[in-house]
Amino acid sequence: MGIAKPWADCLILRKRLEHTVLNGKRLKFEGTGMELFIERLKWIFFTIITFTLYGFTVPVRRKRWILAHIHFEEEELSNSYYDGKIGESIILNLILNTMNILSLGILYPFTKCVKLKHLANHSIINNQKIVFNGRAYDLLLHYILHFILIIITLGIYIFWLGISHTKWEVKNSHIEVKGLYENKKISILNIPFIIIIIIFGIYIISKTIIPFLNKTIDNKYLFWKNPSIIIQNIKFDF
Repeated sequence: MGIAKPWADCLILRKRLEHTVLNGKRLKFEGTGMELFIERLKWIFFTIITFTLYGFTVPVRRKRWILAHIHFEEEELSNSYYDGKIGESIILNLILNTMNILSLGILYPFTKCVKLKHLANHSIINNQKIVFNGRAYDLLLHYILHFILIIITLGIYIFWLGISHTKWEVKNSHIEVKGLYENKKISILNIPFIIIIIIFGIYIISKTIIPFLNKTIDNKYLFWKNPSIIIQNIKFDF
């Protein structure tokens, strides 16, 4: 029934952060399963009485709770918090998810880096701001490498995906240092590129997938009887 999930989440967070080192400083998590359990009860209660509207704010509230219980190993638990605004996070997630859908997933590495950069930009640990400087190009290569390894190992490598991705995130995360690691806003030059990708994604959908689905429905094709029908009927009419 998920009653033990808060304790499991805290155990995973504690183990993960024990192996997370930023600028030579190891992180430590002090939250307990009981505290998270009580918070979850509050979130569920308010989500119910607001007809699920409160549920949209839960991811940010959970992030705030986690940051409030994190500190550097050799420093006391103080001045650790997440200062991101709930409305801003909801709008950002909506935009990024829309971009992923319209670009058929092509922009996922870019949107993932934008989200990680946003989270880092609002994360403060022991009064020190965190910086994420990972690039979408590097993340794309990371995913391609994982895909190749999954094929080579006949799917066995999939069990290492989570830890590998976590290592990549931590590798590209740092404590903000003036002149060295600073949070930078996404260049406005990326906007035309994003628009082009979205338009291209819409064009591909309108010219290939939608006509194929319409033809399949009209002619009552049965995929399980003739799988090759997909290849035979998709036409790129550019």
